[in-house]
Amino acid sequence: MLRMEDYREQHKIKKTHQHETNSHQDLTQTALLLIKTASTLSHWCKEHHFRPNDIAPIEAIIMTSIGDRTMTITELVEESIVPSCTLSRAVSRMVEKNLLRKEYTDEDKRKVSISATPVGLALRSDVLECVGHMGNGLLSHLSNNEVKSLNGVLRSILKNTAKTYRGYKY
Repeated sequence: MLRMEDYREQHKIKKTHQHETNSHQDLTQTALLLIKTASTLSHWCKEHHFRPNDIAPIEAIIMTSIGDRTMTITELVEESIVPSCTLSRAVSRMVEKNLLRKEYTDEDKRKVSISATPVGLALRSDVLECVGHMGNGLLSHLSNNEVKSLNGVLRSILKNTAKTYRGYKY
C-alpha cells in the first residue's frame, strides 16, 4: 500500500502556503467526488445490466473509440486512454469474437492496424444506444450548458490523466 508521504514525494506535492493548502483541500474534495461518481456509475451499470450484448466495458470503450476508422494500437491507446497491455489483450479477444480485424501493414510487419468488422460496427451502434439511454437516465436533470461544461471538464481530466500516467501500469 502506498503511504501518503511516498505519494507526496512521487508527485512532488508540498504544503507551503495556506492558499495552496486550501487549493489542495478543494482538489482532494473534487477527487473524492470523482471516486464517488465512478463508484455510483459502476453500481448503476450493474443494477441496470449495462453490458450491451454482454461485452466488457473495455470492449465498449474500444468499439466507440475505433468507430469506422482504421487505427494502430498506439493510436487506440491515445484515443481510449487505456494501458497498451490491457488494450492488446482486449483487442485479441475481440478479434476472436469477430468484432475487430487485425492487419499487418506492408511497410512494417510489426505495425498492426485494427478496424471494426461489420459485426463490430453493429455492436458499436448497440453500445452507443445503450450509453445514450444511460446518459438520459443519469444526466437529464442538467441544463445544456451544464452538460457542455461537464463534457469539457471530463475531457480535460482524461487528457491530463493520459499525460500524467502515460506508461504507468494500472
